[in-house]
Amino acid sequence: GAVEVSGTVISPAGPLQFLKLNGDKVTVKANGTFSTALFAEPGINVLDFNARDSFDRNAKTVRSFLFAEELYQVGNDKAVVYMDDAARVFLRADVWDDDNSGDVDDIATVVYAIVNNLDVNALIPSGIVYSTALCDWTIDISQVDYALQSVDLDPAQGVLKLKGGFINFEAWVDAVAPFCPDGHGWVTVEKINFDAELEVKVANDSVIVELSYIDVEVIGIDVDLVEGLASYFDWIVGWFDGTFASLIEEKLETLLPDEVVPMLVSLLNEFLEKEQEIPIPPIPGTTSSLPLVLKTHPEDADLSAAGTAFAVSVGIGSKKLINHDAPGTFKRGDCGGQDTGLFALPKSGQLEAAVSEDLVNQLLFQLWWGGHFTASITSDILDPLLENFDITGLVVKLDPYLPPLYTSCTPSGAPEMQLGDINVWASFSMGSQNGEVDLFASLKVGAQVVAANGALGLAVGEVSELGLDVVSAQGMMEGNEELLEQLLTEVLVNILIKDYLADVLAAYPIPAVNLGALAGDYFPAGTVVKFKPTAASSDHGFLLLVGETD
Repeated sequence: GAVEVSGTVISPAGPLQFLKLNGDKVTVKANGTFSTALFAEPGINVLDFNARDSFDRNAKTVRSFLFAEELYQVGNDKAVVYMDDAARVFLRADVWDDDNSGDVDDIATVVYAIVNNLDVNALIPSGIVYSTALCDWTIDISQVDYALQSVDLDPAQGVLKLKGGFINFEAWVDAVAPFCPDGHGWVTVEKINFDAELEVKVANDSVIVELSYIDVEVIGIDVDLVEGLASYFDWIVGWFDGTFASLIEEKLETLLPDEVVPMLVSLLNEFLEKEQEIPIPPIPGTTSSLPLVLKTHPEDADLSAAGTAFAVSVGIGSKKLINHDAPGTFKRGDCGGQDTGLFALPKSGQLEAAVSEDLVNQLLFQLWWGGHFTASITSDILDPLLENFDITGLVVKLDPYLPPLYTSCTPSGAPEMQLGDINVWASFSMGSQNGEVDLFASLKVGAQVVAANGALGLAVGEVSELGLDVVSAQGMMEGNEELLEQLLTEVLVNILIKDYLADVLAAYPIPAVNLGALAGDYFPAGTVVKFKPTAASSDHGFLLLVGETD
């Protein structure tokens, strides 16, 4: 983190008394040059220089730079750069199955709807031939009736366990032979249980679900022939217990991969794999919206009895529309050696989604890259904020030379927004006087993402650092640095952070699954299951959202 800072002080009127950098004295050579080592913190570093000559006149300048031990490559709207493990998702066991098929807020209810809509008649082939020493009977089963008692879908170590049972099974049986008596009657089965295991893994950037095991058990068979000689059909109970059970198992082995497995794959990938444009709203007082490209894909799955955790790669891109350049986006790492722990999902909430600060900063970078922070804000937006200042007609033009940053690499560990080297031009009237100023500002302010009523917001705290470098000032602005600080705090904190970035958070798509579109045969249009965040916190470089299905 050691960075060399060098420059020159010109003091033509009198000898230099001192030069200070962030309050510490710096040695200046006879020719006015200086060079000093500065320990850079991860994030935006503000260099506040103050010089005084022998006539007690002061000069000031401020510079900012963004420091990171590593950077991510910059992507764009045509080719995003994926960040591995940028997001993590945890589905607790009751997201898979909450033992209540009456409401659509767990995955087992979706599977129940599929299995409950099965045509069991179609599962049973017709014209089955059964041969004895005397006859060859052709068996047909029709008028099938049953009830689906339950479907359980529980995560376990490495697999999903799928169990279910049909009860009150009843069917009409015809057993016909050319030279033997025919048999006709009812067969009832107390219960047909199925027990299967589904392997869930990630391959080729998608979730894969495969049926690895299935067993079918037929319990409590009873055959009541109303036509035919019973002595000829003593084999039929054994046939149902053996051959019929094998036929049902064979058909379920086909049906689960054909019906249930594709639904699970579609549902999980709908949640984890996306490619979409996010229409970012304009900064208040401007009209320029920005389409951001968001792409995600799963990269790993970890199943246990507690639930299922997924790691997700994410990339965000926009078209470059600014004149400034940057070698990459901020990578937090271990916070300059301050953070020795690793983030882990708590796996206690019903639904958990964690987003790395690096991903948040990629989003902020792409907003900056796409020119969205380069804005002209008009007086109709600004004047209401400045009534206490007796200021009217304020117009502000912003041009940030550095991308905004969100980081918890702070002395307290609490997250904050950092803005560096924002070129600000402003003009306004105060009473009968006009003022105009051109300056560079750097700002650090506490900012915590919060969750309430299923929506995300931004709680903004106190300004911890504000550095101003005035390029020029005219009228009543000249030498009035205290007023400038107040103005900039109102504009940058209220407009840029409280309003605009809160709107950006609201525009970010909360994960949801449209069952009405995904499974229209089983659910009506408009049936959507989504993540409802109820709490937010920061932990080891991740923004953790905890919530529930809605």
